[in-house]
Amino acid sequence: MAVGQGVLRAVLDVGALDAVEARLEQHEVARSAAHAGLLRDVLELHRVLVAGGCALATVAQLALLTRSSEFRAGALLADAQLLAALPGALEALDCGLLSVEQARLVCSQLGPLDEPVQVAVWERLQTRLVADDQGGVVRTPARLRALLTGWVIEADTDAAARRRRDAQAEGSVDYRRREDGLVDLFATGLSAPNAQAVLSRIRDHATPVGPSDDRPAGQRRLDALVDLILGRDRRILDGELGACPTG
Repeated sequence: MAVGQGVLRAVLDVGALDAVEARLEQHEVARSAAHAGLLRDVLELHRVLVAGGCALATVAQLALLTRSSEFRAGALLADAQLLAALPGALEALDCGLLSVEQARLVCSQLGPLDEPVQVAVWERLQTRLVADDQGGVVRTPARLRALLTGWVIEADTDAAARRRRDAQAEGSVDYRRREDGLVDLFATGLSAPNAQAVLSRIRDHATPVGPSDDRPAGQRRLDALVDLILGRDRRILDGELGACPTG
């Protein structure tokens, strides 16, 4: 029992709480099983189309049937093919041992690997998932990602280093226009030292410029990023935002 949970249970309707918690857990298991069924049907659709000489039509047909983008349809097909090749992976979804989110993460982490490494990492994960289930451990996607990242590097250090170099070479700066007219800016593929240095510079330039500077911390960081890129520094201004800090 988590710290503090006993206090909560003392003031709550324990019977109602237990009942709704059980239903929510059952819903999640059913969701995982339904996802396994979806992936099997995706594979069957692909098999039928391949047999008819229409392999390239799978993604488009799947997008139409699921009312989704071809990007999502392609990801579904890739996930289905990978999980079907991993011993017991679809069965882990069937019984709820592997959640939908965890399955997607497994595919994104193991997809770039060679098949022997995929199987080795998956078998290690499968053992951990069983132990987690028996011990009542909830492994969030973030914790699972950290675990898999370490195992992938251990399984094939040279390949991991090569993938990192390739990913860094593909780094870029991109943007996305939002419906409200604003723009989101993205920088991808930074090395950890460079990212830390950039964040440090932003943090140093995001301090309030005076007692009347009531911008939220996030807005100050955004303004600092823009100012640094454009080569200006609002900290030198006087007046409404306050005098330039000294020392």
